[in-house]
Amino acid sequence: MASRSTLSTQRSLDGRATWVIDYLADYYRDIHKYPVRSQVNPGYLRKRLPSAAPNDPEPIEAILGDITHDILPASHTGMSPNYFAYFPASGSTAGFLGEMLSTGFNVVGFNWIIVMDWLANMLKLPDYGVANLRNFLRGHVKMAKHFEGLVAADGRFEVVVPRTFAMVCFRLLPPKPEESGKANELNQSYMTHAVVGGVYMIRFAVGATLTESGT
Repeated sequence: MASRSTLSTQRSLDGRATWVIDYLADYYRDIHKYPVRSQVNPGYLRKRLPSAAPNDPEPIEAILGDITHDILPASHTGMSPNYFAYFPASGSTAGFLGEMLSTGFNVVGFNWIIVMDWLANMLKLPDYGVANLRNFLRGHVKMAKHFEGLVAADGRFEVVVPRTFAMVCFRLLPPKPEESGKANELNQSYMTHAVVGGVYMIRFAVGATLTESGT
């Protein structure tokens, strides 16, 4: 006989899971209509949400409505077909469904080791060897060092901190008044900057498998 908690979970999932799946399917059907970048300012969500949790539970349709109006405007839509930067889309239908099954069972599973063995064989990692893996990483470090030298030699830029491993942090030097247009073009190119110690900078890292030296 099923336990009371099991029956409660079943009844909750029967209808609400369908709402969530349909919501996600609609989101990806129309994802090209959403802005790629966040459309809100820091701190916006605190102004929209109440200061305390609600006394009573809300229906799933109300929760999804809150997500549409309060969460999606702040999202960076990395899966959008209009997003052209940094890396390809990292999700897939198979991945979503697998996560749903894994989370739904609520167990600690170790059979992923089997799939990792599949992946290792597909990529021929045993044949690649530790030595070649080391050379691969050293090649990335060498390219980052070369890039750091190019930036340092260009008077338009400044290396903010010494290179670490394969990451270079640099910035565009304050432009002359007549060059302000170029700085604005950089801001509109979807480059994500960081702020460290009050200094705006761009982080450049060599780490993609297809990155190769041109020399």
